[in-house]
Amino acid sequence: MEQLQIDLNRDPAVQLSCTFIKAAPGAPLRTLIIFLNGVDCPQSSWYPLMSLISQQSASRNSPPILMYDRVGQGKSSSGNSGKRDVLDAVYDLRGLIEKIGEMRLGVSREEVNALRLCIVASSVGCHIARLYAQTFPKTVGGLLLLDPIIADKDILSLFPNPIAPGYNKSTLPGGISCGILEQTRRKLESAYHPMGLNREGLWLGNIQKYFPLSHLPKLVGPKPNTPCITVILHNPEIFARQMKEATSVDETLIRTYLIPAWHQNGGALLNITAEHLRRGPITAEGSGHLVHLDDPRLVVNEMGLLLGKLRQSVFSFLKTGNTTP
Repeated sequence: MEQLQIDLNRDPAVQLSCTFIKAAPGAPLRTLIIFLNGVDCPQSSWYPLMSLISQQSASRNSPPILMYDRVGQGKSSSGNSGKRDVLDAVYDLRGLIEKIGEMRLGVSREEVNALRLCIVASSVGCHIARLYAQTFPKTVGGLLLLDPIIADKDILSLFPNPIAPGYNKSTLPGGISCGILEQTRRKLESAYHPMGLNREGLWLGNIQKYFPLSHLPKLVGPKPNTPCITVILHNPEIFARQMKEATSVDETLIRTYLIPAWHQNGGALLNITAEHLRRGPITAEGSGHLVHLDDPRLVVNEMGLLLGKLRQSVFSFLKTGNTTP
């Protein structure tokens, strides 16, 4: 693994901390795997998974791999441009890909769209990956989305307001009072309201503007039969325990209001590609929210399947006689 500090052209005050792993012998040309982190979760969270990949990279003909800390995250600097939203994260990623293309892959900025990207993303990183594919169509061939957050609505809206006019308290789960539900809403508003701040400074207050619908728009891949998309979701029991530890919210309320909506969101996301290019949603039985930490072997296995599909799509494309690179 090679550690790099990359200057960000769109913000000269920023240096992004990156990890680059060169391609294994026999790897497909002009392909790059990118790992995208969740909020306040640095690139080092992928290292246990990397050790598994390194054990299998020769047999898998692994393409080059790029990990990095976003602006204000991990070992990257914060810059001078104020708060960044997910679209800023997309353009930061674009600038990074251009630099890595020139420095390590022999691809000029003018040719960067010829790179076939396979993005493995966790949590909010799933939506940065999705928005990148929307903003730069025909560049992303595969997406492996690990427990994507709900982006088309805020978490607080999933929990009914017990003091709203006409609220029917008979709909409350057993053992839950209106007072407990109201207290839960206050806790969640404090911890997860999109207008709030996180340590890295990634502002999520306008994320619904970019993703008004979880199942649209359809993405356009670089070749026929792309993009291939796989979604892996958390185990509900483990996730409920994690949420209780993080927020002190009753597990019953998490299971009743949040988890069903979360899993519905994960299923809906698959609709951003064609039906025959979808896989999942898969439940990571031993995993909470950070699937790549809790079940790295599952993620590596699904990466192998996804890369196999992408190789097959390129092979099928070339068999048609089309020689466009």
